[in-house]
Amino acid sequence: MAVVLAGCVSFVGTPIVQLAAVFATDVYQAGTGGAGLLASGLGVGTVLGAILLSVYGPTRRRATVAGVALAVHGFATLALAAAPTLWTGLAAVIVLGISYLAVLSTANVTVQVLAPDALRGRVASLYWMAFAGGYPAGALVQGWLADLIGVRWAVALTGVALSLVVAWLRRRRLLDALDGPARPDSPARPDSPGRPDGPGGPDGPGGPDGPGAVR
Repeated sequence: MAVVLAGCVSFVGTPIVQLAAVFATDVYQAGTGGAGLLASGLGVGTVLGAILLSVYGPTRRRATVAGVALAVHGFATLALAAAPTLWTGLAAVIVLGISYLAVLSTANVTVQVLAPDALRGRVASLYWMAFAGGYPAGALVQGWLADLIGVRWAVALTGVALSLVVAWLRRRRLLDALDGPARPDSPARPDSPGRPDGPGGPDGPGGPDGPGAVR
């Protein structure tokens, strides 16, 4: 699931950097300065995402973080498609950067934590292959759509597609795999205080039925 998430977000999210430049020049008529502003917005968002993830991430399940981040990514993509001005578009791109970092960091942590030691290198290779391969494939598809129906509609379709994928993942509870298999409760230690065979227990040393007890 972590590999799938990396490929999905790379396919959908990374090409937004190139399309943001098209937004700035063709939609907002802001020239190269506007293109640079929108492109830098993704970097600002990733920095903010790293800060937020370090504060709130450790206390929450990876499935929850990934689910929320994917939903936010879909919403921000739709917001960018509908943004009427350069500054509203910049706000949408910053939110995209936050959710982009949250999803990829969660997927990366999942690979490092859940992959068996003997297979971790191979799984990491698949992860990076999905991430690196999703970007050019997404840029090709989104660029073709932008030429065909316009950049706004291309981004809007991307946001709708991502939102549908998120709804399907949550409905099937597939994101729960990011937290790994459920662990059974740890059994009580035989020498735990207060247990039948622990010190002071009825079957433990010093207990009525323990070693040395008077029969």
